[in-house]
Amino acid sequence: MKRIRDIISQMSPVRLMSLAGLISLVGLMGCTRDEVPEMSENTPQTMTIIASQSSFLEVNPWSTRALPSGYVSYNELYPQTTPPNTTIGVFMTPERADAYVDFIYQGYENGVPTNKWKSEVAITDQQQYYIYGFMPKEDAQNVTITDLNGRAFDEANVDWSSGAIMNLTMNTVTASDVCVIVGVKKYETNTPGVTPPPIGDSGIQLGQFGYAGGPRGTNFVYLLLKHIYSGVHFKMSLDPTYASLRTVKVTGMELQAEDAFAQTINMQVTLTANNTNTDPVTVTAPTSVGSSTATATLFPWAGGPTEMVVPTSPSFSDHVGCFAPNTCKNFTLRTTFDVYDKEGNLTRKGAVAENKISLAAVDLAAGEVYTVNLTIRPTYLYVLSDPDLENPTITQSTNP
Repeated sequence: MKRIRDIISQMSPVRLMSLAGLISLVGLMGCTRDEVPEMSENTPQTMTIIASQSSFLEVNPWSTRALPSGYVSYNELYPQTTPPNTTIGVFMTPERADAYVDFIYQGYENGVPTNKWKSEVAITDQQQYYIYGFMPKEDAQNVTITDLNGRAFDEANVDWSSGAIMNLTMNTVTASDVCVIVGVKKYETNTPGVTPPPIGDSGIQLGQFGYAGGPRGTNFVYLLLKHIYSGVHFKMSLDPTYASLRTVKVTGMELQAEDAFAQTINMQVTLTANNTNTDPVTVTAPTSVGSSTATATLFPWAGGPTEMVVPTSPSFSDHVGCFAPNTCKNFTLRTTFDVYDKEGNLTRKGAVAENKISLAAVDLAAGEVYTVNLTIRPTYLYVLSDPDLENPTITQSTNP
C-alpha cells in the first residue's frame, strides 16, 4: 500500500471572455393540404438557436473576426460548464413579455458542440420584436421583465425599444455560466432553409435588441451574450509516477462558499439599447434570499457519468464553479474519490479531501475566472499491510 499527499501545484487568474450566438428561425416541414389544416402565420415554428459562446481564456490574443472585442463562438468555449445547464430563456417582446420561451440545447455531435438550441415559437411576419433573455434557465428560480420605466407587459405605453430591466432570482454559487443577451441582429434572407453565414461576418453590435419577423422559414437571428458571474476553474490531473501505481476515480466535487450571505440572490440587470456598439449591461448589487449556505455540485451532473478517472499529467479534467461577483471570497472544494491499484482492486473507497481557496486578494469582476491547478502527487510511499490505512489527501501549496 502507499500513502500519498496530493498538492495543488499552481494558481493563476484568467479572464472569462464574452459569448456570441446565432438564432435561426426555421419553419416546420410542409404537408399537403388534405393531410393537415392550413397553417396560419401564428402557427408555432421550430425556432433554432445556433449559439456561439466565449471561452474561459487567459488574457492573450484571440481571433474574434468582426465580432465585438472578446466575443468568440460557442464551440470554442473553454472550459465548458456543466452540460445540462444550457437552456436559454428568451423574452420575445412585446408579444411574449409575460413569460420567457425555453430554448433547449441540442447537445453534441462526435464530441463537438452542435451550437443549436430549439423551441416551438409563433413568429408573426412583419412583427417588430425586441429580444431579451438569459442563460441558463435551469439556474433561475424566478425571472421577470419590465421596460426601462418599470412598466410590465400589460401596462400602457410600454417601450421595449429602449431596453429592458430583468430581475433574476439565481443561485449564488453554481456550476452554470450565467449570461444575458446583449446584442441581436437579424440575418436577412428570402429563401427558406438557407444556412446563415458565421456570426463573425454578421456585423452584429452590442446594445441592439430589435428583430423583425419574416415569412416562415426565412428568420435567422444572431445573438451576443455576456457573462454576469465570476468563476473558479479547476484543472485536475494525476502525477505520472503515481499514475503508474494507482488509478483515482472522482465520484463527487462540491464547491461551497464559506462567506456567502445567501444560497440564492436577487439580481437586477438593466439593458440599455444604444447605437454605439457599447456594453448595455448594468447590474445592481444583489440582495439575499433564503439560507446562508451557498453550495454547487460540480460533479457528477444529471444525465452524466457517476465517476471520472483522473487523467495523467499533462492531461487534465476541467471543472468550473461560478458565483455572483462581490458575494463571496472564500471557498471549500470538497472532493470524494476512490483509489484502485493497477490490478483493479479497490484500495480506498470514499476518500474525502477538502481544499480551501481564498480569493480575498483577487477582485474578480463579472466575466473573470481564477484557475486552480490540482495535481495529485505523492510525496512519499511505504508499504502498508492494511488497505484501509491508505488515505490520500489533497493539500494546497502556495503560489510558486
